[in-house]
Amino acid sequence: MSVVAAVAVVVVGATTAFFSDTETSTGNTFTAGAIDLKIDFDGYFNKRADRVPNAGSWDEQDLVAGMKFFN
Repeated sequence: MSVVAAVAVVVVGATTAFFSDTETSTGNTFTAGAIDLKIDFDGYFNKRADRVPNAGSWDEQDLVAGMKFFN
């Protein structure tokens, strides 16, 4: 029983030390903003478990500069 008590004392001491640590940081700015993220995509993708090739509603191609994943 004394081993359990000793372990409890160490755990409580370590937890108290961890959560009572303080840091000072100067010159930082925190700004909250808003984002309106809209995704409109009518495509579909069939993930098949068997060994038949997957099917989707778009043609496979490489993205190049200026292309967007979502319209």
